[in-house]
Amino acid sequence: MPDARYYLIDTSYWITLWKTKEKSPSIERVEYLLSRPSAIPCINGIILAELLRGLTKSRSDEKRKTCIYELKCFDVTKETFIKAAELAQILDRKGKTIALPDCVIAANAIEQEAALITSDKHFARFKELEVVVV
Repeated sequence: MPDARYYLIDTSYWITLWKTKEKSPSIERVEYLLSRPSAIPCINGIILAELLRGLTKSRSDEKRKTCIYELKCFDVTKETFIKAAELAQILDRKGKTIALPDCVIAANAIEQEAALITSDKHFARFKELEVVVV
């Protein structure tokens, strides 16, 4: 197998995927990326908590939970939070404030050398981060 390629899948993408009745070209693009043998879809604790917060006990949501639980979950460490604070400070100085949880998600993706799949365009403000906007 070629070198593994991590894709950290942000909460906003999951919401877009679950609420969309028909597949958009951007969703098809992500499905193509994730279908490659080297692709490893991932989440982290913040994304997991955000997703679980919005799910119910319905049958479809139970299936979604099962899918989410099977994904690789990156650890968020003290170093991740330090990197997140540094990223937040850089953007704050430029007047481009981003919520701290999103800074942690960005820092985690950078640490893991993962591309971030998201529907939130503000992640493009992080210069070190590879972003796939859906």
